[in-house]
Amino acid sequence: AALYALTAGVQMSLQNGNVVTVADAAGGFYYMQTPHATSIAEYLRREYRGGSLLCATGSGQSHRIIQPSGIPTRHLVTGLNFEKKNMDVSHVAAHFDWVVVGTAPSPDGEEIARYWLEHAELLLGTYDEVLRNEYYIVYRRR
Repeated sequence: AALYALTAGVQMSLQNGNVVTVADAAGGFYYMQTPHATSIAEYLRREYRGGSLLCATGSGQSHRIIQPSGIPTRHLVTGLNFEKKNMDVSHVAAHFDWVVVGTAPSPDGEEIARYWLEHAELLLGTYDEVLRNEYYIVYRRR
């Protein structure tokens, strides 16, 4: 009981007396891209059968997609660890089975996302667009 009281006291002091509610958590879930990222994750959970995934969304958004999808993170490459010299469709096609492009990427994914939004026709030579929503476009290699 003493440990519980100590833990609760520390949590309350860290929150300045404010209690986090279900409404607070729901507000975070429904913020901007999050519900759209979740729909992409649900699609990938159903359809993904292996291979690597390039997420041109920014690292935070890519993790909102990859974690609920159940895809092991070892199969994920984000804009942070994707070199500019590799933004050639032949390189992407040789290394990635899936590409997710964000239409409103986080700052660390802006360059790669903008490139693929402006050059989507190059992706369509090798990939099929399989899903699109307000914030994301998903391509699967044929």
